[in-house]
Amino acid sequence: MATASAAAAKQAVIVVGGAGVLGKSVVERIRASSTHLSVINFDYLPNPHATHSVPLMPATGSVTWHETAAHALTEVRALLRLESGPALECRAVLHVAGGWCGGGVSDAGFLESVDRMWRFNVQSAALTAHMAGLFMVPSLLPPEVQAEMSSSGNGGGGGGGGLVVLTGAAAALDPSACTSMVGYGASKSATHFLVQTLAMDPGLREGGVTALSMLPSMIDTPANRMVMPDADFGTWTKVSLNEKEEEGGRGGRKVGMTALSMLSSTINTPANRMVMHDADFGTWTKVREGGTKGGRRGGREGVVTILSMLPSTIDTPANRMVMSDAEFGTWTKVSRF
Repeated sequence: MATASAAAAKQAVIVVGGAGVLGKSVVERIRASSTHLSVINFDYLPNPHATHSVPLMPATGSVTWHETAAHALTEVRALLRLESGPALECRAVLHVAGGWCGGGVSDAGFLESVDRMWRFNVQSAALTAHMAGLFMVPSLLPPEVQAEMSSSGNGGGGGGGGLVVLTGAAAALDPSACTSMVGYGASKSATHFLVQTLAMDPGLREGGVTALSMLPSMIDTPANRMVMPDADFGTWTKVSLNEKEEEGGRGGRKVGMTALSMLSSTINTPANRMVMHDADFGTWTKVREGGTKGGRRGGREGVVTILSMLPSTIDTPANRMVMSDAEFGTWTKVSRF
């Protein structure tokens, strides 16, 4: 059932994996920071803190994964009211699903680990990318939805922008770090490729959609603690918004900057500046695009591909256009592979 704030919402955020450890924190933070967003949890389990939960049924027997996914996507479409009624514009699709397991090429369970990581990490990332393509490309939305969004000032059909975030992994940037977890590294490398593809997608670029990837190190979850009981949990990235240091143990210190910080702060985009013109833009998260040459205005045209967990200003062609006199060299850049 929709809450009162959701009934008045004009925009929606889809959280893929919103019932997991990281997903719950993301959903709670979004709900706490805004009363104008409808938060849709897309996961195998419901999340009572989300505005809506769309169940993704496991593939069993003759029912394939893409069949269960297609059914769930139909429910998302209905929640966004793209078929009838006032449209609920999708402004962001956030991927916080996935998992980890080890396995080198010589291990007996290697092939099983590769299959598991593909299902956990790549399929969930692909679903996120697919929803961005379905629900954030203006030209693919019904004409009446485009007209309504344009007239309401929400930006649909007019390049109003949006955000798609996939969870990658810092370890996958270094093959030598993944020799004992090849399936995991391969799945996250595939996720990084998906982000780059989203960044170059003509429809998403037309709609002003920014594609980013978080590159966390080890995330502190019960599952990771169970498989790595001897690790130093204090060095791991925390996901709880109220993480407290545990007395007398390896419980983990309170970490101010976590993987959540990039999501919970405001992304510095022209659309956000237009909506929140009185805000302090200097505190917003910025991204820079890699490969700039030939002076401070020499960046290649394109959308950001990978964000390496650095909360500062985002160097994009759109931001350069609206802040043409800024010092681009001080903005956060993101390297291409």
